[in-house]
Amino acid sequence: MALVLIEGFDHLTAAQLALKGWGVTAGVSSQSGRLGGQSVRTSNSTVSKTLPGSYSTVYVGFAIKVVNFDITFIQGITNLRNGGTDVIRLKYGSASGNTVWAIYRGDGTTLLGTGTFPITVNIWYYVEMKVVFSATVGSVELRINGSATPDILVTGLNTGTTNVNAIALQGGYGGYSDHDDVYVCDTSGSAPTNNFLGDIRVQAIWPTGNGNSSSLVGSDSNSTDNYLLVDETTPDDNTTYVQSPTGTAKDTYVYGDLTPTSGTVYGIQIVPYAQKTDAGAKGIVSVARLSTTEVDSSAHALSTSYQFFPDISETKPGGGAWTIDDVNNAEFGVKVSA
Repeated sequence: MALVLIEGFDHLTAAQLALKGWGVTAGVSSQSGRLGGQSVRTSNSTVSKTLPGSYSTVYVGFAIKVVNFDITFIQGITNLRNGGTDVIRLKYGSASGNTVWAIYRGDGTTLLGTGTFPITVNIWYYVEMKVVFSATVGSVELRINGSATPDILVTGLNTGTTNVNAIALQGGYGGYSDHDDVYVCDTSGSAPTNNFLGDIRVQAIWPTGNGNSSSLVGSDSNSTDNYLLVDETTPDDNTTYVQSPTGTAKDTYVYGDLTPTSGTVYGIQIVPYAQKTDAGAKGIVSVARLSTTEVDSSAHALSTSYQFFPDISETKPGGGAWTIDDVNNAEFGVKVSA
């Protein structure tokens, strides 16, 4: 799969980020998003995530609004990491009296390149980077707001490592930034998700009706209108829920439509939030249904604490790329797997 990370921050609070695998330091909060929903604010703080593999080439995109900065600190925006060590840092820099984008290596002391696109506070920008990791032919390319023309292009680098396996979104000393609409791609798949995606949106949608299957039992002790128990914007834990001890018990739900009526869908992500309530192995799978065809994800082993279990799919049930109509007509849900 080429699409390895999607995050819009719409369906969870800052306090719940850790339950989706994000490392969070003090000072992180939820804020209004770029196109509705939520963003995450880093204020002299960081949210970081380990990627599902190690990659020699990555494409990273995210929306950012610099709310406040102090250029004297050359603040960080995004770090690409190998383990806990920063390999490439995107920061604010200064050129010709403007605050601009700047790329550094390692701990942020070696400047690799400075752009010309000026940064203004309280304006959303969409930032994309392609980084090739190599001891001899490494490169970094930075694009702003979907442009095909690089703001920064540096080649022939020794990046200090040959792969990366984590990303961090950061707010620097003396300032803070809002982040939204994040993606990370590698080059293992086929077009279009093995390249720059451009200025994209990550939109969350929620259940609006019952689907083809309703065999889980709700916290209201029945299986009627189960979607009403899982449609809250952010999870409410044990206030409302659906459950079953029975393997293969399943719910699917109708969801609200996407806001755009045209455009490309690069992938979808089903994000169950689940726990088990007793000892012993128990798991769930995500389910996507389109027309009469269903596809299950790999199984997720549950613990006795709630966690998110995101599943990314670039291919719709039955094959082929997702379209907006496909997403709007599909059902999504979960099934007990053990």
